[in-house]
Amino acid sequence: MNTNNEEKKENDLVDSNQTPDINSTNKEHSQEERSENNLFDSDDTLDIVQEENGENAPIDEKQSKTIRTIVIVVLLLLPIAYIFYKTAGNSSSTIEPTANQTQQIDVAGYENAANSNPTFSNLLNLSNAYINSGAAGKAIEPLTKAIALNPESAIAYSNLGFAYTII
Repeated sequence: MNTNNEEKKENDLVDSNQTPDINSTNKEHSQEERSENNLFDSDDTLDIVQEENGENAPIDEKQSKTIRTIVIVVLLLLPIAYIFYKTAGNSSSTIEPTANQTQQIDVAGYENAANSNPTFSNLLNLSNAYINSGAAGKAIEPLTKAIALNPESAIAYSNLGFAYTII
């Protein structure tokens, strides 16, 4: 029994002797880690490390800003280019009457209808035919008759103003 107790004591002594060594080793490691952390804390040291590795941080930042700016500009211009592309082919889809088409309005038929039955709508239609055919001066007389029939008509007053404007 004594031998077992003695062996335990020796083992405890050995363990107790090794414990300070382990602690001292841990202290050495923590001091090395602190010095490595301090190495990267200063900007000068970081620049030296980057130059040794062939990296140049300011140029990379400029390049990344330039690339970011280009991407933003492209993303903003794409919808505009798409809209321009889609509408460029449709410019001929709007139908504008030519001088020959406006001359082909059957003014005689509207004159006959207004003379045979001088209602408000026939007089208004005759004035529109005169205005559309380019004879706005002739539209004034049927419009004044239409206003006499319906003095509250905004369309008749508007057409009369338009006829006076383009004479």
